[in-house]
Amino acid sequence: MGAAKMSRSMMRRVAAMRGEKAPEFGGRKVLEKDVQRQILDYLVRRQVWHRRFNTGALPGPHGRPIRFGSPGLPDILVRTKIGSIIWIECKSSTGKLSEDQRKWKEDMEGFGDIYIVARSVEDAMALFEGRKDG
Repeated sequence: MGAAKMSRSMMRRVAAMRGEKAPEFGGRKVLEKDVQRQILDYLVRRQVWHRRFNTGALPGPHGRPIRFGSPGLPDILVRTKIGSIIWIECKSSTGKLSEDQRKWKEDMEGFGDIYIVARSVEDAMALFEGRKDG
C-alpha cells in the first residue's frame, strides 16, 4: 500500500512500530488518543504484558449512569517479567493531570511502582530501551 493510500492513523502506527516519530498532519495537534495508540502498538511489538483501562460512565436503566473504572486510573498498566509495575498516563503536549490523577500517581509511587506521564511514544520507549525484563 503506497503512502498516498495509507490512512493517517495507519501511518502513525507504522511509524510507532518502526520506533520513529509520528508524522505531522497539516499541523494537527497530536491528541491523547494518538499517543495512547502509539504506546499500545509499541508494547505489543515489544511483547510486553500490558492492559489498557477505560474510565467513565454510560447511561443505565432508569436514567442512572453506570460508572466504570476509578477516577484518576491511568490509561495503561504494564507488568515486566521481573514484576515491576509501570503505570502510564497518556497526555497530549498540553494536557494536565487532574487532581484524581495526581493522587493516583502519588499513591502508586508510594507503593514503589513507576508512574509516568507520556506525551509521546518516546516517553514510554525510554523506560524499556536497554531493559531485559520488559
